[in-house]
Amino acid sequence: ASSGVSEKHRGKFLAFTENGTTVDGVEENSSTCIDYLKKLGVKYVQIMPFYDFGSVDESKDIMEQYNWGYDPVNYNCPEGSYSTNPYDGNVRIKECKQMIQALHNAGIGVIMDVVYNHTYN
Repeated sequence: ASSGVSEKHRGKFLAFTENGTTVDGVEENSSTCIDYLKKLGVKYVQIMPFYDFGSVDESKDIMEQYNWGYDPVNYNCPEGSYSTNPYDGNVRIKECKQMIQALHNAGIGVIMDVVYNHTYN
């Protein structure tokens, strides 16, 4: 079964911005994404690192090279592999802000996991 998130947004910042998603093939009580978090009563989410990290080549399939994100290159730039266009910094920033705003609009605070003693060579 699928999460109901549109395929182009799966694994991306924009997955959080979709409302009304449900598990494919299930009709009752199967909300996903923000709707599911709201249903659970979640007040905050802590998101693993989403700043630009070094060991993922954004020109290749992200599913083949996923990591935890603890190898930062730039703490102030959203990770390109979570963007629909990793080659455009403006798109990275816009989509990251859309994700955070969608969570805030749902009454959910965002905590970014940052560990400053891990860096990428």
